[in-house]
Amino acid sequence: MLAGASRAADSGDAASAKRCFKCHAEDGLESGDGEPIIAAQPFAYIVAALDAFQTGARVDKSMNKVTKSMTREEIEASARYYASLPNKSPRQPFDTKFAGKGAGIHARLCEKCHVDGGRGFSMEKTPGPILAGQTEKYLRAQFAQFMSLDREMPSGMGIAMLELLPGDANALLHYYISRSP
Repeated sequence: MLAGASRAADSGDAASAKRCFKCHAEDGLESGDGEPIIAAQPFAYIVAALDAFQTGARVDKSMNKVTKSMTREEIEASARYYASLPNKSPRQPFDTKFAGKGAGIHARLCEKCHVDGGRGFSMEKTPGPILAGQTEKYLRAQFAQFMSLDREMPSGMGIAMLELLPGDANALLHYYISRSP
């Protein structure tokens, strides 16, 4: 377990997270520009994501710039802050036909790691995100990065991505946005 995972968020954590408010807002919900909902994401996943942006293993100009000067303490405090928030993601329009197809694809290829229909993550050694209720714009961009191999993924996920047929990513996207977190 990471050192900061057991501590509850405090005002110092909010102060560290302040640099994130411009894009992720104080409540961790997206601003409409394609940022992910980070409220209530697992602490370990947020830390891993920030570390990947800081080292350049994960590429996003804004995130790479913001994380470059962050200390380990600031990364953990920011992660603790956002992990402690409730996820009140807004309902989004979705296609029920695609969502139904996506439910089957998720059960077959994704549920092993993205448990409870994308509401949790099960692998201890590889922290992962909550996908249920995430924004369409963000998920669409991430699927595109994974499918073009512009973003690293765990080997099991790479194998699952190779099994996707044309249209399956869109069905998964509609499934995840149809779910409440």
